[in-house]
Amino acid sequence: MTHNNVKDLDSVVYHNVEDLFTVVGASDENIEKLSSAPYSYWRETIKQLFKKPLAIVCMALLFIIIFFTIFGPMMSYHEFYGVNHEEFAPNLGWNATNWFGT
Repeated sequence: MTHNNVKDLDSVVYHNVEDLFTVVGASDENIEKLSSAPYSYWRETIKQLFKKPLAIVCMALLFIIIFFTIFGPMMSYHEFYGVNHEEFAPNLGWNATNWFGT
């Protein structure tokens, strides 16, 4: 590299920075505008969650478990606040009520 090329390079690098930028001005309306669409973290998370079939199956299974945990005792033909002593008799064989015995 010759000495002349270095001087040319210096003239390109060390130029007046004020020539590069000009102030256009600012308006209050443009300051308040969003440059991108509103972003919701939870909306994106739910979108990604529903794209996965295994996640949907697991959520459905969890919903079914919670549903029967809450409403299962109400659907039972047994009284769920009392104790039926006949069912807990020792050594009963299998029958229509207790398929595997007691």
